[in-house]
Amino acid sequence: MAPKIDLRKKYKGFKLTTVPSQYRGIWYRADPYSKKATKLVITTHTFNDYVTYRKTDPNLKLDHNSEKQNKEYAGNAVMISTDNGGLKERNFLDTVDMVYKLGQFKGNDCLFMSYGTNPNAVNGVAFKDKNVALKYRKYF
Repeated sequence: MAPKIDLRKKYKGFKLTTVPSQYRGIWYRADPYSKKATKLVITTHTFNDYVTYRKTDPNLKLDHNSEKQNKEYAGNAVMISTDNGGLKERNFLDTVDMVYKLGQFKGNDCLFMSYGTNPNAVNGVAFKDKNVALKYRKYF
């Protein structure tokens, strides 16, 4: 069951933000070991049922080892930002971003996904069409 979405919830140092329209929609992704595609649903203010925020306090230091911050920033929320032609997403206390870049693969609109320190590496791809995701699941 999906967590309850509360767009009014406040977090210190963060503000509710809008996902750029070109990333919104239902995307599908499949891996070489599965015969099913999984959904990635991006709306105006949510990313797979997680509410999107942007960091507004540049001096806020986030520490995933802090018990206090783990309680304070718990919930179904992620921070996003856009730069270098990509959408970055991560939990408040994570240290690594997931980067989504719009692109084309064999004539199909897609989101190239990467995580870790190399934003140019492709760790997965999501497509607007479920059948296309299944067709190319062994390519990535």
